[in-house]
Amino acid sequence: MKKILLSAVLLALMFAACKKKESDPSQVVEVSFPVITLSNGGYLSIPVGSTLPGATAVGTAVDTYYHQNTNLVLIDSNVNASVPGLYVAIAQATNKYGFVSQSNYYVAVTNLSSPVPNIAGTYWMGATDSFNTTVSSIGSGYYSTSNVYGVNIISAPGTNTPNIFAYITDTTFAFTDANYGTTGTFGLAVGDTTMNYGGLTFTKH
Repeated sequence: MKKILLSAVLLALMFAACKKKESDPSQVVEVSFPVITLSNGGYLSIPVGSTLPGATAVGTAVDTYYHQNTNLVLIDSNVNASVPGLYVAIAQATNKYGFVSQSNYYVAVTNLSSPVPNIAGTYWMGATDSFNTTVSSIGSGYYSTSNVYGVNIISAPGTNTPNIFAYITDTTFAFTDANYGTTGTFGLAVGDTTMNYGGLTFTKH
């Protein structure tokens, strides 16, 4: 009788151990990072004194491997909404297994007149077409310039360097890449707009 009872106890212990193991299985996790998609390419703007953009305005994140939508966490403490300027912030997303992605985005804090002047067009440095740049709007107060250094595109084709800047006040702008001189000024004379930065002057006639 004792032998039968002992066997029953041993079987019960083995069964309990097996159940515990089944409830806590080993898991292999594939490395996958959330993909962050930024609104307007990550170029945002707000009027001075406004509330900073929230996560839904900045963009979205999804883990395409695990098919999981992920919330964005904004690291934007260095953006001063009360001072006009161009600021860089970080959008961060973490999936359910702790893999983290980050993307930089820009916030232009602007103080512009209404209506905002149209600064897009072709600008010349000097009297010929050899040194020119095309300024185009990319939305939200941001513009691209096709030839930020003002190189001679006739004698040295293909050496022009593009860049992006934000229109901050009626007379100032700021580049998204500090390597090109972080700020510049506009002269908005009627029919003769000038763009000045880093010792260069472009004029749109």
